[in-house]
Amino acid sequence: MSFSNNLRDKNYLSRYVYYTDPKNNEDKEISVGEELPIKPYSYKILDISRNGTYGPHHKYGAKNGMQAMTVAPVNKNGKVDYSHITIAYAGTNTADKADVRTDLENIVAGLPVYVGKI
Repeated sequence: MSFSNNLRDKNYLSRYVYYTDPKNNEDKEISVGEELPIKPYSYKILDISRNGTYGPHHKYGAKNGMQAMTVAPVNKNGKVDYSHITIAYAGTNTADKADVRTDLENIVAGLPVYVGKI
């Protein structure tokens, strides 16, 4: 499958991932399975991590402020190309105490996981 895999697409995805945070997107809930139109193709959202949790929350990770999504290109016939998955993630939100604390614990202190509550 040929698809557009250029800088413009990556820029769009890197901006759109910020809408996975409900604090940034009160008007619309972004969901798995949604298609993001990037002409002439689109990308299907395969998974979303909100606040560091995804899928069954009891099974995966601690809440840590992480906002991310995985997407795959969709051709004009509607077929998803799972061989070209992209992971887009948001940077540190300095207005989110949990996000800042997680960065301090993981990056500055070198702790392996988010360990505290705010």
